Amino acid sequence: MPSSEALKMSGLFPSGLGPKEGLGLINGTAPSVALASLALYDTQQLTLLSQMLTAFASESLAGNVEWAHPFIHATRPYTGQIEVAANIRRFLKGSKFVVGLESQKTSGDGLCQDRYSIRTAPQWIGPYIEDLLLAQHQLEVELNSTSDNPLVDTSKQDDGSSGKVYSGGNF
Repeated sequence: MPSSEALKMSGLFPSGLGPKEGLGLINGTAPSVALASLALYDTQQLTLLSQMLTAFASESLAGNVEWAHPFIHATRPYTGQIEVAANIRRFLKGSKFVVGLESQKTSGDGLCQDRYSIRTAPQWIGPYIEDLLLAQHQLEVELNSTSDNPLVDTSKQDDGSSGKVYSGGNF
């Protein structure tokens, strides 16, 4: 069935795209940037959740979270690693279930060190944070840019004119 007939049967009518609107739908970056922005937001939420769950895991195991101490991460100063360790310390602040932040391990109870998967969380979540920050920067640039062609310069020139048209490839 032709789309015009299907629209008519459903009581809808074609929108009638204006100049360059059809091209904008298929040739511009707006649809892909919109989807990428939504995916980035979801991924940022999951990354934060992974840090919270690491803190919860440490608490549930009565962990020794000395691994989150700033000194350790300052010796290998990747920004993502430092941020993850700081976030986990914030989540654990005041916890009565872990040692290694406000209090040190004094008894023989429990593990001397947390399991690898927990105590190395800043090292394996950190690179994701760095990648997400790069993706966020790139999406912000794209969201605040134009992918149109041609481009019209509306700023006043020395001779008082404006409206110079430039053809390029920002699409």
